[in-house]
Amino acid sequence: MDYSKCTVAEVQGFVRSRTSNQRYRKLRSDSTNTLPLLDNNATFRFFDLAPELRNMIYRELLVVSTENS
Repeated sequence: MDYSKCTVAEVQGFVRSRTSNQRYRKLRSDSTNTLPLLDNNATFRFFDLAPELRNMIYRELLVVSTENS
């Protein structure tokens, strides 16, 4: 994402949403450089999803349809 086109408030909100580390939150002049770093280090934890959502994903990925298309 091109963060240079975002408002200051948007950039600050992005930083807040990506980290609880106060060191990153206090950065303003370097926020547009910090965000790509945070984006690259972000992880997705599948098992943190609600079981209902995981089951929906399992069904989509693992259940073989017996219908002929």
